[in-house]
Amino acid sequence: MRTVVRCGIAAAVAVAMVTVGVTTATADAEQPSSGCTYASGSNPANQPAVSSTTPQVNSTYTVSAAVLNPNTTIVFNDVGPDGSSVPIGAPVVVADGVGTTASVQWTPATVGTHRLYAAESGPGWNFTYGPTTCGVAAVSLGCTYASGSNPANQPAVSSTTPQVNSTYTVSAAVLNPNTTVVFSDVGPDGSSVPIGAPVVVADGVGTTASVQWTPASVGSHRLYAAESGPGWNFTYGPTTCAVAAAS
Repeated sequence: MRTVVRCGIAAAVAVAMVTVGVTTATADAEQPSSGCTYASGSNPANQPAVSSTTPQVNSTYTVSAAVLNPNTTIVFNDVGPDGSSVPIGAPVVVADGVGTTASVQWTPATVGTHRLYAAESGPGWNFTYGPTTCGVAAVSLGCTYASGSNPANQPAVSSTTPQVNSTYTVSAAVLNPNTTVVFSDVGPDGSSVPIGAPVVVADGVGTTASVQWTPASVGSHRLYAAESGPGWNFTYGPTTCAVAAAS
């Protein structure tokens, strides 16, 4: 049995020894700026990729890695800010998937530095790829418009500090005649769901369309308002809202 760690871990402010699979690694407790980065000099294709560059605590993301060996089992791990290692999802068994991708869902539970690993193992071998280092941020409060956008074109929310399972009014200015306005919410897991029913406006330029929104999950939500009519479709947004846990 041999173990290969493809990437080292830089010196840390506060260092603890942890175990990832059968590989000894180091983790630190400092918090970098938000985002995910690969170890210096490493090959990103060998490391876990995260579906967001700005992960927030208690939101869910996809972590994936290229499958580099045949007849393998891939185990993803997260070394958290306290130095402890926990599995991400269940082991992924790939019978013959060289050149494919294995994925799991990751919901970071703590703010701070997280190091993600993907370990491939098979008969007589074990390779650990990583770390991918992610600075997990606290959930930012409030609702904000996309940079450089016109707020009048985007959904407005009746509260700047929405909470999970509470109901709010989402509205948008009607900018085109004979239109149907459809509101949607892209949640922390990346899935899009409609907000309320489509709002049909026969001739309402200068008026406002509104629906009721009850966010079902904590984390970052992106709200859109799409106007459509004969031969055209315009989508306005996103308005980004950090939905907090109920107080």
